Amino acid sequence: MLNALRERLDALIWRFDELEHHPRAALLAQLPTAGWLAFLVGWMHRSAFGPGVLLGGAGTDALRAVWGFDHAARAWPFLPFWTSRIGFPEGTKIVVLPGVSSMLGMPFHAVAGPVTGYNLWLVSMLWLLGMATAVLATRVARTAAAGLVAGTFTVVQPITLFALSDGTAEHVAGWALPATLTALAALRSPSGPRWMPWAAGALATVMVLDSPYNAVFALPFLPLVGLPPLGPDAREARVRWLRQVAEAGAVALVGAALVGGLYHGFPVGTDDARREGNAIRLEGWRAWEAGRRWETSFAATFIPSTLLVGSVVLAALRPLRGGAWVVLAVLCLALGLGPGMQNAAELHDLAGDAGGRLGTAVATFNEHFPVPIVRFPRRWLFPAGLALAVGAGVGLSRVSWSGARWILAAALAYGTARAGLHATGYSIAVPTHTPPQPSFATWIGAHDQEGAILPIPRMRASNHASVQRSDQPVFASLGAD
Repeated sequence: MLNALRERLDALIWRFDELEHHPRAALLAQLPTAGWLAFLVGWMHRSAFGPGVLLGGAGTDALRAVWGFDHAARAWPFLPFWTSRIGFPEGTKIVVLPGVSSMLGMPFHAVAGPVTGYNLWLVSMLWLLGMATAVLATRVARTAAAGLVAGTFTVVQPITLFALSDGTAEHVAGWALPATLTALAALRSPSGPRWMPWAAGALATVMVLDSPYNAVFALPFLPLVGLPPLGPDAREARVRWLRQVAEAGAVALVGAALVGGLYHGFPVGTDDARREGNAIRLEGWRAWEAGRRWETSFAATFIPSTLLVGSVVLAALRPLRGGAWVVLAVLCLALGLGPGMQNAAELHDLAGDAGGRLGTAVATFNEHFPVPIVRFPRRWLFPAGLALAVGAGVGLSRVSWSGARWILAAALAYGTARAGLHATGYSIAVPTHTPPQPSFATWIGAHDQEGAILPIPRMRASNHASVQRSDQPVFASLGAD
């Protein structure tokens, strides 16, 4: 009787694991995840689609992000790397982040305008990030049920939601990172499509154009997705893999030349003091765990303990494969702690002398071996969460019966969404505001003539850590007539 019940349940929820072995049906296996994530991100941001409402906190980089989105849409079909809207009439080189993803938002701009179109585009980028993570987890764990859990984890991860509220859209549109990792992992398959190496190289270029951070974040993942097939009987597969990697590398080199040309002359990196101030603070982590609620002036530099512990427990079901992703997450978290010694003191309070020594060692390493491109070490929370999400999916694959695996995945996805949103209060305090409408901008908008505008000289911002951007003159006087 139990066997008959299992067969009926398998027929009811479909045998997605069997579908994964057929290329045309593989996308069908992602439909439950796609539908769930579309509902989740839409419900989370249901208050952000009113007239004149801009997604993002007041006094953040949201206005900069909308300007970049508008510029990329208006520059289509030409690459938006040059503009005369700044430095008129000579113009200047410009790199809008995220570079490629901003251009993908052109349909939203055409239909809904720059503000509402930006909201729709940014929410769609969050959905796409979740789907790209789901596909990566499916590839690694060899079950589409893993993607349901991993995609949900990424969508509700606090550091991603903070980027959305802070107006740093390039850290929301991070879909190209998991997509590139998926393409690299696919090169190991002997039955992969012939175009996959070209796709891997092109996606790597898109990844860097969207955000140079992602190029750095991808490096620790390479040992898990970029190694050749191993074993004494895999010689032919290794030869094929090497040929495909060479093809992907050739495409990526062309992209690297493009990226190098675009970023030539732009400053890269920052000083240790600023890097220390933008690192993960364990003191702040504890404040979030103690019940701090969403506010754009506080960076959400933490992973909720429910998600952190839960993903580690799930990954432990596959000690070798899942454990490797947990180790990667720990590495990313260590890099995110930055060079400051405050965290060492926190670890000493939590774990005694052993914790203090560990914190000191991490801070010393980050001080002597910094990653110059990553000006905000707290952004390492993003790849750490990605690794934990995939590791949890790998552990889920331990459940052998597909029916039970999908039921468990659905429960975990719901619990992940609930726990992630509850830990931050984001779902009840989605950061939105009405963009300022200064009279000079209204006057300019009513005139079609071209001409130059002489802006008020920008005052040098205070370097004091407690000063918020909204307190600076360039923001504080923006709404005045």
